[in-house]
Formats: sequence, structure tokens, C-alpha cells
Amino acid sequence: TTTTTTCWYEILGLPQLSDTDAVKKAFRQMSLKHHPDKGGDVDKFHELQQASQYLLDPAQKKEYDAKISQVTMADLQRKQREEKMGAERKRMADDLLRRETQELKRPKHVINDLKAKARKHVEDMQVKRAQQAQERAHLLGKDVKRGDIKQRTIRVSWSNSKGSHSDETLVAAFREYGEIELVKMKGPDSARIIFVNALSALYNI
Repeated sequence: TTTTTTCWYEILGLPQLSDTDAVKKAFRQMSLKHHPDKGGDVDKFHELQQASQYLLDPAQKKEYDAKISQVTMADLQRKQREEKMGAERKRMADDLLRRETQELKRPKHVINDLKAKARKHVEDMQVKRAQQAQERAHLLGKDVKRGDIKQRTIRVSWSNSKGSHSDETLVAAFREYGEIELVKMKGPDSARIIFVNALSALYNI
């Protein structure tokens, strides 16, 4: 019984689908080499005879060649599928490697981005605070009109057990902080001191 797994062409050292003339020539050459009378191997010689007889039968050769063609086409299609699958696997592997590489790099990018945002936030806050400080300094540094008396006034109190104060003693005690416009006594232990500008009052808060 012969199947497509028995490669008669290979036994004769021929490529598949070789013609009849090539089969005859190959058999003559191989039989001279492996003939038992020439010291060759009996089994090998018998195998050569089977191959040549099979391939020199037109009907059997036609059927055999057709099966080989089908097998060859199937092998070709399988090979193409494997190549396609191999290319797809390679693409998937490359894609996975790319994603993994990105994942490894991402924390560094995220950290750098967070650092940049943090620096920007700090810088913005510093600018904002500087602007606010300038605005406060501008408002407090300028002379305040009499209508802004609350901003220019401070209230002071003391304990009578440690002594008493008068307009003169209070002016002497607070004039180093700025020019005093008026001292209003509010009783034996308290008074209101009104400065010429609000900045002087701020120093005493």
C-alpha cells in the first residue's frame, strides 16, 4: 500500500513531480550503485525498484502527482498561515514590548509633569503674594485721609496699679512709631491714639 507519505521521488533522489525520463535515468544510476550483485544493499535496491515501477505507471504517477500537488498546496497554505501568524505574533510582541516600555517610562513622565505643575503653582503663588504685599504696602504707606480715622486709630489700656497715663505720657510712649494727631482719654485706664497715617497704627497692632 502506498500513500503520499511515501516519497518515491525522494527515494530516487529526484525533485517532486519529475517527469518519466528523469525517473528512468535516476533508477539506472541508483540501481547500478545499490545492486546486490555489486555489493549493494538488498532492501535499498528493492525500494528503488518499487519507486521506479510506481512512477513509471502513467495512471499511478498521475494520481500520485495530483496528491503531491494537493499536499504541496496545503503545505504552502499552512506555511503562509504560519508566516502570517508569525508576523502577527511578532507585531503583538512588539506592541506589548512598546506598551511595557511606555509603562516603565510613564511614572518618570508623570513625576516630571507633577514637579513642573508644582513649581508653576509655587511660582504663581509667590507672584500673587508679592502683588498682594505690594498692594498692602501701597495702601498702608500712603497718607490716610481724616475720613479713614478707624484705620489710623489704636486703643490702649493699662493697669492703674502700675501707674497712670496722660496725653503727654502716651504721646511720649508712642511717637516713635509715627506722628500722632490726637490722644483721646477714655477713662483712668484706657485711651485712643490717632496717628497721622494708618501705617503708624499698623505697627502698634
